Amino acid sequence: MIRDATIDDLAAVAALTKRNRERRAQLHFDYWPPAKGADEMHSRYLETVLASPSIKNLVLERQGRVAGFATIRRQASFYFVDDVCFIEDIDWNTEVIQLFRAIEERPAIATLAHGDTALINGAILSGLKLISTHRLFKLGKYESALVGRAVETPNDRPDPPMHVFSEFMDEQSSIIVTDDIGGYAVCSRSIDPPPILDIGGTSAVIDRVIGDDRQSTLESCLTFVQRRGDIGAIVIVDAQDRELDHIVASMGATHPVDVLEWPAPDAQAN
Repeated sequence: MIRDATIDDLAAVAALTKRNRERRAQLHFDYWPPAKGADEMHSRYLETVLASPSIKNLVLERQGRVAGFATIRRQASFYFVDDVCFIEDIDWNTEVIQLFRAIEERPAIATLAHGDTALINGAILSGLKLISTHRLFKLGKYESALVGRAVETPNDRPDPPMHVFSEFMDEQSSIIVTDDIGGYAVCSRSIDPPPILDIGGTSAVIDRVIGDDRQSTLESCLTFVQRRGDIGAIVIVDAQDRELDHIVASMGATHPVDVLEWPAPDAQAN
């Protein structure tokens, strides 16, 4: 049974999300390193979420037990489905699909840990499709012969793939970094990590890499964000962009996140 979550579900939901965070950290520790006190901080966050009238929270209930959870909140142009998690002995062929298909908001996306095969397969069986990925560069001593510099925003820059960092990437907030050889990348300002993660510094999001030599353009942008003090960069790669996918893989980026989108209601019904 799918129902709205209530504050009475807090303990069960907190236990599910704790297990989910541990699973993510096991798969991709560099992307989801837990901070000290993360469990207590997230539990307080969940208490606020469950009490909020503007956030939709769903639980999957099995014989009186909370077996799954998802929270749905509105972002600028889409709904973000977060904290999707289930008990260990969940039925991946029925119960997982039941929760995914109970989410009616559109457009809606979720970020799932790459390599969490059962969860991603359940999402795909529910009709979701992969639309983009997060690729992580740990910058450290990263340097390129090309050093990008910030310039005025081009008026004709293309739209990015849909992703959860959109609030940092509008024309007022984002930065255009040129490589001075005809290419440019769109990146965020330095972003502090959420308090439940112990990343150790700020990161940048890069969601467009434009030019004839995209690897050089990306390298120049990575050097730019490292020199300003960021310790990591997340490159958003459209699922159809095979060229950029190959470039980031060849440059050593890891692949911690898959972004999936819910189908249009008529497509899901079919």
